[in-house]
Amino acid sequence: MIPSLRTLGNLITGTDQQTNEVLKAGALDKFFGLLGHEKRAVRREACWTLSNITAGDEEQISLVVTNPAYIEKLISLINSDSHEVFKFLKLFMSSFRLMLLG
Repeated sequence: MIPSLRTLGNLITGTDQQTNEVLKAGALDKFFGLLGHEKRAVRREACWTLSNITAGDEEQISLVVTNPAYIEKLISLINSDSHEVFKFLKLFMSSFRLMLLG
């Protein structure tokens, strides 16, 4: 599973169009579903990928930050997960803050 996550994550680090194609395929819900996975490495990869999505354009960031369920899940991880996962959550929160500030 981790190699597949890493591959999708690498696609998302490409162009906005590549990211949009992954998002159009419905991957965002899957990434958020993996945040509850029992293996820390899977949660870490999912967080890394989400942090890359929120480093994208305004529309891509908006897909994440306007969904209350996503925000709730991320906040719960901040309070309960490992340092490895937390560092990617910090990247996500930085993107979120930048979007709010405009």
